Amino acid sequence: MADPLHDLHNDIRKLADRAITIGEAELEARFVWGSYSSEGVRFGFFRVLEELDMLEAVLNAGSERVSQARAILAGYHEAYRDLEALVWGLDDEAASTSPGGEEWDVRTTYAHILGADFGFFVVTRFALDLHRAGEWSPDHKIKDGDYDRILETDETRYLELMDSPLSILRREHRLFHDRVLAALSDITDVELDLPSKYWEAETHPLRFRLGRFASHMRQHTIQIEKTLPATGRPLNETSLLVRRILNRLAGIENVGRTPDPAAVQPARDALRAVFAAISP
Repeated sequence: MADPLHDLHNDIRKLADRAITIGEAELEARFVWGSYSSEGVRFGFFRVLEELDMLEAVLNAGSERVSQARAILAGYHEAYRDLEALVWGLDDEAASTSPGGEEWDVRTTYAHILGADFGFFVVTRFALDLHRAGEWSPDHKIKDGDYDRILETDETRYLELMDSPLSILRREHRLFHDRVLAALSDITDVELDLPSKYWEAETHPLRFRLGRFASHMRQHTIQIEKTLPATGRPLNETSLLVRRILNRLAGIENVGRTPDPAAVQPARDALRAVFAAISP
């Protein structure tokens, strides 16, 4: 059976791929929705956002209480979708273009984000597993072998990945992001207050570790946003619209419920109408 959210995601990706190729002038293309016909196709983008908002409201109305861990990780997922939208369509050559001065290029910043996600996952998983086994102690240090075991990799493969082009980094990040959500969403409210030890002199609760995924990603998403103009991809109206659509998708996904296909159809219809309006 088809997954309605998977179909919705595919429609969004199709629109995003097309939208980032057009300029702001093309948003003036004629678009008609009922009595609305004077604002061009940009109105269609906002119709998409309206339908996504309504779909999220429908899903939230029937949802059960979300654990604190899932709520924190929802912020991480929103940050991930925002980063995904920001670099959508950016090719490897542009991502490696130096912005000048001491600023990192986009590829380097993205590799740093992914490397940090690896580290946050290791420290969280390491402490959680020890607590659940009744063996945690602040004297337990994370060793290189623990990184390899938890990440299911080794130093050579890790260093190769960190030196990879943006397209490879994004592919691996997408897979790892899904793994983080699946592996850490079962942390209970009580477990969130359990201590963990990383590089800091002091311990920090697991809730802090989960929160670092989103806050660190947002920090460096802003860094990428600052350096994008140097790649030849300055932010414009269409890229901002795509970014908002991806952010709304995150909100829908974070509800954690599979909707009825009929509930998703209005959003899919709106996406397809906009796609048709901006396609040759």
